[in-house]
Amino acid sequence: MALVISDRKSLRREVGDFRNTTLYAERNTCPGFLDKGQAVLESDRVPSSAQPNLFEELTVPEMAAVRNYLFAQADLNLTRSDEATPASNVIYLMELQPPPKVPALAFLDSGGAVPAPPRQARVVVYLGYLEQPKVVEMTVGPLPAPTNYTILREVPWNTRPPNSAEYSAMDAVIQAASAQLEQFMTQSFAGFKYYNCEFPRCLLWGDTTPRGVTNDQRQTWIWFMRFTDGYYLKPIGLEFLVDHRGNDPSKWAVTQIFYNGQVFGNTTELNTAFADTTSGLNRQQLRQPLPGEINYASLKRQPGPGRPEPRGNAAPQAGSRQYEPSGKRYSIDRNAVSYMGWTFQVSIRPSGGIRIWDVRFGGERIAYEIALQEAMISYGGATPSQSVTQSYDTANGLGSGFHELVHGVDCPFHASYLDSAAFVDRDSPLLHPQSICVWEQDSGRPLWRHYTQEFAAKGSFIQYGGVADHALVVRGITTVYNTDYMTDFVFHLDGSIKARQNQSAEVSSGVFFSDLSMLSRAVSVGLSGYVLAAPWSGATGNYSYPLYADMGASVQDHFLNWKVDLDIKGTENSMRQDFIEIEERPLPWSVAGANGPVNGTAAPVTVQKRLRRVLPETEEDASLSLSSSRQVMSAVISERSVNKWGTPQGYQIQVDSSISQLYPDSWQAAQAGSWSRYQIATTVRRDNESSSSSIYAAAHPGVPPQPVNFSSYINGESVRNTDIVNWVTVGAYDVPTSESAPVTAVTGRELSFWLRPYNYFDRGAATDLYGIVVMSPTNYTRRAQPKYETYGVATDFSCVPSKNAAPFNRTEFSAYV
Repeated sequence: MALVISDRKSLRREVGDFRNTTLYAERNTCPGFLDKGQAVLESDRVPSSAQPNLFEELTVPEMAAVRNYLFAQADLNLTRSDEATPASNVIYLMELQPPPKVPALAFLDSGGAVPAPPRQARVVVYLGYLEQPKVVEMTVGPLPAPTNYTILREVPWNTRPPNSAEYSAMDAVIQAASAQLEQFMTQSFAGFKYYNCEFPRCLLWGDTTPRGVTNDQRQTWIWFMRFTDGYYLKPIGLEFLVDHRGNDPSKWAVTQIFYNGQVFGNTTELNTAFADTTSGLNRQQLRQPLPGEINYASLKRQPGPGRPEPRGNAAPQAGSRQYEPSGKRYSIDRNAVSYMGWTFQVSIRPSGGIRIWDVRFGGERIAYEIALQEAMISYGGATPSQSVTQSYDTANGLGSGFHELVHGVDCPFHASYLDSAAFVDRDSPLLHPQSICVWEQDSGRPLWRHYTQEFAAKGSFIQYGGVADHALVVRGITTVYNTDYMTDFVFHLDGSIKARQNQSAEVSSGVFFSDLSMLSRAVSVGLSGYVLAAPWSGATGNYSYPLYADMGASVQDHFLNWKVDLDIKGTENSMRQDFIEIEERPLPWSVAGANGPVNGTAAPVTVQKRLRRVLPETEEDASLSLSSSRQVMSAVISERSVNKWGTPQGYQIQVDSSISQLYPDSWQAAQAGSWSRYQIATTVRRDNESSSSSIYAAAHPGVPPQPVNFSSYINGESVRNTDIVNWVTVGAYDVPTSESAPVTAVTGRELSFWLRPYNYFDRGAATDLYGIVVMSPTNYTRRAQPKYETYGVATDFSCVPSKNAAPFNRTEFSAYV
């Protein structure tokens, strides 16, 4: 998808504000990193090695080396992207090709005795220069000095994500049609137009997916918005269907026009209807904001619903912040992170998103890979762009839309940062400084606690024990079109991991048709190739609440799919399903009638819960449908490794955010997301089944051949004592309301799942923490001071948090080296 546009002094002041506290008494600054070579910013850290880690994404020098090598290959005949047309051969994307798992584990587990697998790049090349253009994927290596490339697969030309050359050619077609409608647009939209516009009365356009129902088609609905603050909330009710198949833009054209609920075959039809006052054309004019409403879509501060204002000339009060009185308890080495027994590597896959590798707790591997695979959004609305949109956001920049994070807003003040780089639709790597942040957080609650009360003493206590819930958070935020995806990995001290995502967005709105009589005539509309009879009678009110006087939005659902490759005590694992069921059990020791109904002369019966333990044999048996109503705990276990009590060790997959896929199996637009039928889909792990989706899913979802056919992964193989992968789906419905403007808040919009120890340890893994607090009475009188044990951890902290230097400079830059 695309949018097209035509100091010291302050420290003394902080101390002075706390004159009556111990903070003022000592005036010392909290310690920072305790390990050498550490720093807040990646550019200031000193890595232990100049060589990239095994799972580190391609470095900027590696990307440049791959590009230079491919440009030197005469048979590829590559063109720079800034000089390309749709009929050029260009590099679209490059990223790390992860090594096969077996040699990767051999290297990781050998302590360096086994050499690391050679690093390779996966490169997507558009071969538009051919008479029959196509897309090819290849591996290039070995890095850092590549000497060969190998073709992995070919992909149909019309399924590719658009690049800048295609968007530029599309824009020329849209400009030409807009020129023919210049008078109509000027008079209909209060002077706003696209062709030959003058600021501030300019429009911009956005596009949608899918782009057809066969691989021969490439048709896209685009819609116009006013190019002002919050333009997603300012559509004008005018949309074009652009046919841009093939590699010759001279054959591209606008084939349909949608205006205020009416459809026209070309610009001549619309101009004729507009000029004819008897044509019945709906000439609804967009309502311009009144002076007090001018900022309804702005992100700037506006007066709120009764928020207390600062008193007198006082400055507004700042919110609370956390600090690290003993210094940072984590370290970062290139992309490898260590924290309180946890170690892992983190990376951002440009075609997918954030992922973590080789996750270990206490030195033992828990997971080989945990990776976001796809974000799918389905809309429903009264306009073509809203009613047809099925967005698979890997095609729209889910992995390449990471940017610099804002210190103190996107991440806490005490966070540290990693950089990332991407090579997508360009001629050189794009470096994103400070695009991943890492910090330890205090959740403000205990990880575990218990208060033992002496009931007979009416208020006395026997013992209290607890420990604070600290955790390490790794965060990345990617912006795809109008949606910001905030993804966190949270590493808790009891061995649990939480993967969560919150979304904030400018809702993509449509003109709100409150007068339904204007939509009375039925039309047959080719919606990106779908021929549907569309009686426009329900209009926008069927899909949204009003966001403004004449604006609505789209009811939608959000599905996320994750790859969870757990290795519990090795790679030979099985699934365990513990079903929670109800049983009727006789109680022969009870008095008749005391504990439930009596069946004749039989003993009393109780109804209670019980476990039914299952070890599924096949992929189908182990996979859980999203529509399933069964209460079940799913865990990955090692049948050959038991804890002290003889129970197979494992990790549970606990899904917190689950919805049903409402589309029928036959609905083509959802078939590329067949993973969305499952809450947990279990498959045998294979290197050639590395992802559940691809950047090609959006164009023609469900049209064979798909480069990734997830349905074929589940084919009856045994999942007992073998290397398995679980594909976890989380999701939520979203109904836009007036509070969705100007942007949706993250509150109540968390999509998450947990990985929790399931008989993995002999006892709770957080009982060895030095931060445990235990209190017990010296005697049982109410005024007695309790004994207080903190196991050596100081509690009388008195230091000023350091002001970490992480400015927002918007310093993304290219390095054409």
